[in-house]
Amino acid sequence: MVGRAPHRTCDLELSRGLRPPAVPSCALRTFVTTVLSTVRRIFATLLLLYGCVCGAAIGEAHAATVTSVTSSTSNGSYRAGQTVAIQVIFDQVVYVTTSGGTPTLTLETGASDAVVSYSGGSGTTTIDFSYTVASGHTSSDLQYLSTAALALNGGSIIDGGSVNATLTLPSLASASSLGGGKSIVIDTTAPTVTLSTTASNPTKTSPIPVTITFSESVTDFIQGDITVGNGAVSSFSGTGASYTAQISPSAQGSVSVDVAAGVATDNAGNASTAASQLARTFDSVAPTVTSVTSTTSNGTYKAGQAISIRVQLSEVVTVTGTPQLTLETGSSDAVVNYVSGSGTSELVFTYTVSSGHSSADLDYASTSALSLNGGTIRDASTNNAALTLPAPGAA
Repeated sequence: MVGRAPHRTCDLELSRGLRPPAVPSCALRTFVTTVLSTVRRIFATLLLLYGCVCGAAIGEAHAATVTSVTSSTSNGSYRAGQTVAIQVIFDQVVYVTTSGGTPTLTLETGASDAVVSYSGGSGTTTIDFSYTVASGHTSSDLQYLSTAALALNGGSIIDGGSVNATLTLPSLASASSLGGGKSIVIDTTAPTVTLSTTASNPTKTSPIPVTITFSESVTDFIQGDITVGNGAVSSFSGTGASYTAQISPSAQGSVSVDVAAGVATDNAGNASTAASQLARTFDSVAPTVTSVTSTTSNGTYKAGQAISIRVQLSEVVTVTGTPQLTLETGSSDAVVNYVSGSGTSELVFTYTVSSGHSSADLDYASTSALSLNGGTIRDASTNNAALTLPAPGAA
C-alpha cells in the first residue's frame, strides 16, 4: 500500500527469515490495532463527558431545599403569651450562622404579621423557630405569609459543602405547609357577653326570661355566674355560646341582672368580659281607681250645660277605645263617654245635662259604673286597671 509505514513486527520477521511472508496476517493485525486505538479514544471521551454531567449533578444536589414546615405544638387554640414551636425541615443537614443576623420566618397573623426568629437546629435537617403569640394576633389556621416567608436577615443557612440553601417554602395550599399539616388557631380576643330579654320595661312577666349570648363558644359558665338584684335565678340551661335563665322577681320594682368579667373562657383560654347590666321594672299590680271628682264648680246645672268628671287612678294608664261612666240621674241614667287622659293618671269624662235628668247630689250609679265599652285601660306593664269605684256617696 502506497504511503503506509511498514508494520514493524511483520517487516522484522520477514527480514530475519523467521517465517515466510504472510501479508494477510500482517494486514489483519494492523486493522485490529487501529480499531482498538479508536475504541479507547471514544471510551475516554465518554468517560470525560460522564464525569462532567455527574459532577454538575453532584454540585446541584449540594443546595439544600425545604421539604416541609410543621409544628411540634399540639393542634388547638392559643392565646396571647403562649408559645408555638415551628420547624422548617430541609432535605439534608444545614448549618445556620447568626453572626451577621438571625434568620426569620414571617407568619400570617391578621392585621399585624408575626416575624419569628430562628432559635436552634444548626447541624441537623430541622431548624427551629419559637413563636410567642402577641395581643391582637389572630388566625383560624396558622400559616406562614408566603413561600418567601423564610429570610436570612443577615444570617446564613448552608449545607455541608458551604452551598447556600434554597429558602423557598412549600406552597400555602400544600399538605407540607404549616397550615396544610397542622390545625393551630391563634385567638387573642376575649369573648364578649350580651344580656337580653323579650320582657317589656316595665313588665308584669314573672319569671323574666333572660338570654345570655357570648360572642363565641365558651366553657365554665354556670348558673352561679349570674348575679340578680331583687330576684333569683329560677332555672338555667345552655351550652357553647348561648344560655337562658329565668329570673323570678322578689318584689315589685327594679330587677337587675349582671354577669361579671372572667366567669367563662373560650377555647384559647381568653377570659370573658363583663356584660352590660340588664334591668327591668317589675310591676304586676293593677292600677286602681282612687277617687272620682269634678272640676266643675258646685252648683245647680240645667239641660245643655256640661259637667267635667275626673276619674283618678293609682298610676299612669293608657286608654284605648271609649270607656264609659254611668251616672245616677233619676229615671234615666246618663252614660258618659271618656274624653281624654290617656298617658296620665286622670281620666276625663264630660257629662252634658239632658232634659229630664235630675239629682240632688250628682254621683255615679254604683261601684261598677265605670266600664270599658270594648276599650282598655292598662298601665305600662299592661296590667288591666281594676275598674271598681269607691262606694257612691263616700267622701
